[in-house]
Amino acid sequence: MSKQPIIERENQSGKVTCEGRRIEWHKIDGSIISIDLESVVVIGEYTTDNGPFTDDWFLVFVFKNGEWEEVSVYADGFQGVEQHLSDLFSLDFPKPFLANSTNWKSYVWFPQNLEGKELFVLTPPQRLQTAKNHSSKYESGTGAGGLWQGLGS
Repeated sequence: MSKQPIIERENQSGKVTCEGRRIEWHKIDGSIISIDLESVVVIGEYTTDNGPFTDDWFLVFVFKNGEWEEVSVYADGFQGVEQHLSDLFSLDFPKPFLANSTNWKSYVWFPQNLEGKELFVLTPPQRLQTAKNHSSKYESGTGAGGLWQGLGS
């Protein structure tokens, strides 16, 4: 008897290809993300807690102008992109730093002087109040936090 995966998932991540100094991600909705590697100054990755039924792991390319694009790690052909980037930028992609992450995390691969740093740093809004007791944790989790304060003022 063969084992079946616990979670079966069709590829909804599209296909990624690379040729020369260009990467293209052909998304399932028909759109195409085109990345000119000549303009890339930082390469990193991030994960979210959105899985397992939707993509939650992305490779990110930051351009000289500060804008960025991402490619799903789950896209068909991604292993070829890893090899291509390893060759072009001397990266060691086989290190699976975020492979088992189930929460928000990010990591810089390139340039070497930034390797290992966080690509994105999340900061809470200035007015965010942390829960101080069980009641306020419940209110916060239901979206009612602050509602009671607003009604009483």
